[in-house]
Order: sequence, then structure tokens, then C-alpha cells
Amino acid sequence: MKLSEHAKSKLEIYEIPGAEIIEQCHKPIYELCDTYEETQIRIIQLRKILFAVIINNKTNTIITVYRTDIKTINNRLKNKRWI
Repeated sequence: MKLSEHAKSKLEIYEIPGAEIIEQCHKPIYELCDTYEETQIRIIQLRKILFAVIINNKTNTIITVYRTDIKTINNRLKNKRWI
């Protein structure tokens, strides 16, 4: 698994090494699909914070990483954005 330049810049903002994100992606809390973007979303917890890790399945590249919360996850599941 590799990181896009965008993902690398997001991780700099969060002050998280890429290796930590990649390691946590192997043991996600949730593994979902985005029905609009056709990407894989792995919800992970790192340093007591939930993150959504967006992965391009074709290239096995982490596109972006952002903080999330249970309310957002549940809303996207309810609206069938994520399945």
C-alpha cells in the first residue's frame, strides 16, 4: 500500500507517520465502500481519534485521510453513501 501526495500532506497536518496509518489499515474498525466514488474506506482508530482512510482499490493507494466520528459514519451508512 502506498500514499498519494495528498495523503502525505494530510498526514503532515495530523503529525502522523504514514507507516502508522498503513499498519492500522490492516486492522480497521470498519471496512466500507463509497458508492459514489467506488473507493474503499477503512475506519481506523489512532491516538484515540477515528480516521477515514480512502483507498483506490485499483492502485492500492491511500488517496486521503481525514478525521471522522461515529455520527458521520452512521449518516453515510444510513444514506447508503457507504456500504
